[in-house]
Amino acid sequence: MNNHDLKERRKFGEDLARAAGEFALSKQKNIQELAVDMKGTQDWVTNADRETEQLVRAKIAEAFPQDNILGEEEGGMIDGISWIVDPIDGTANFAHGTPYWCVSIALVQDGQAMLGFVYAPALDELFVAQRDAGAWLNAQALDCRRDVPAVRSVIELSWRRGDGFRAYKDQVEQLLDVGYEFCRAGAGALSLAWIGTRRQEGYGEVNMNAWDGMAGWLIAREAGASVNAYDLACLEGKKADIAVGATDQIRDDLLGALGNARQRLLAA
Repeated sequence: MNNHDLKERRKFGEDLARAAGEFALSKQKNIQELAVDMKGTQDWVTNADRETEQLVRAKIAEAFPQDNILGEEEGGMIDGISWIVDPIDGTANFAHGTPYWCVSIALVQDGQAMLGFVYAPALDELFVAQRDAGAWLNAQALDCRRDVPAVRSVIELSWRRGDGFRAYKDQVEQLLDVGYEFCRAGAGALSLAWIGTRRQEGYGEVNMNAWDGMAGWLIAREAGASVNAYDLACLEGKKADIAVGATDQIRDDLLGALGNARQRLLAA
């Protein structure tokens, strides 16, 4: 993919994220008409998730029929130039009528995240990142590089019931003991993008899916956050541990907590 191809896909991705977000927001405004299902414990899905992904797939197929697509709702593959799509990240929030959710779209090529788009339509915030070129919020350049101690840091740890509550509890306890403030907001892609804005300082998750983390990881990386090699590890298996911090120390503390949690899960 040459620079012209990347530029073309970046403009397309920005427009696509906005179009998908506006469509999903129209569904949320008619929340009484949402059809809500559970794919598993604490794993929400609505008709809006499925219809938004169908819209995204149709637009990609029309513009770039040779590209592959991996989506949360309909699956797919990562091979060569591929789009990774979470039509609504934060579905539980979405279905409850709250604004903390987003559309997350990443473009990857040969094992590297190249473009990331996270659009929070209820907030009208579009985050964009291009590998080794920067990250932006509504066209304003982002830079989260700063020296911030643990005792002034807000970090997020995400958890799914299938990963084991005790392992998650131990992660939280380990980081609280260091002095971190802790939250769980329920939309990982948006939380990762928020690190780039300095609204929080870190994010960690065991086995984060590619569609949940790829775009937000790249946005945080390009804003200057300290990150692990999530894109490479994730694209090898479609999910991987993710640790992103405003500083190397925050990233390493998150990695330590995730590593301990993984050991506990393997021993269970």
